[in-house]
Amino acid sequence: MSDPVFGPDGTGYLIAGIRDAQGQDQRSLVALDAAGYARPGWPIEEPPGSDFGSVAVAPDGSVYVVHRLASAGKVEAYKRDGHWWTTVSAVRAFLLAHPPTDADIPKSVPKRKSPKARRPNKP
Repeated sequence: MSDPVFGPDGTGYLIAGIRDAQGQDQRSLVALDAAGYARPGWPIEEPPGSDFGSVAVAPDGSVYVVHRLASAGKVEAYKRDGHWWTTVSAVRAFLLAHPPTDADIPKSVPKRKSPKARRPNKP
């Protein structure tokens, strides 16, 4: 089980798993309301051949989860209701989940002084 992350409405998202009768791990992305019940439209089962990784929640409540595949990885985005939204790049997913704030933007950029002209050496 992963550590939970929380959306702006208090919904908790985590990756939970069970072991089936054949000894295979089956993991799901779960959304729990404040009372601990699964929200409608959830859980989302891990696709065959992939492994769920990190989970992040954007300020608008959309959920991003890393799917690690044997050949590569991808980031899937889901709407708050559990419906698949899109596949995004890892950088875009990070920026959507962690938008820059005013504190991240420099107030002013210092001007760079131009180098002084050199005088040619006298022989």
